[in-house]
Amino acid sequence: MIIRDGLVAPFGLKTSRAIAEEAGAAGRDTIGYFPVLGTYRDEIVLGDDDRHLDFRMSIFVDDAAGAGELVWISVVHCHGRAGRAYLAAVRPFHRRVIAWSLGAAAKRGWPGAQTSRDGSAADAP
Repeated sequence: MIIRDGLVAPFGLKTSRAIAEEAGAAGRDTIGYFPVLGTYRDEIVLGDDDRHLDFRMSIFVDDAAGAGELVWISVVHCHGRAGRAYLAAVRPFHRRVIAWSLGAAAKRGWPGAQTSRDGSAADAP
């Protein structure tokens, strides 16, 4: 995120720190720097809105086959050329970041493990 933040800040886009601070000021929990918009039995929804795009992420457990598979869905609404340019620039890295994130979540035992405010695994009660 350091590289991303350094590249977007000069264009007036929110940095990861700004997103997390804004969420905290609004009383929202975060995972990493992503604001938590909703939590459900088998799903968590994260997201934020910015000048260039709005995004939502749904991470849920598909337990239809009893395997407890983690599924990540990303939805992006671009605002004009800036949003489309940004999305084109990050698209090649998007799947790798998601695959890494899901792997890290699975290693932490998610969804069985509880997640602390900063996104790190916490001991279950």
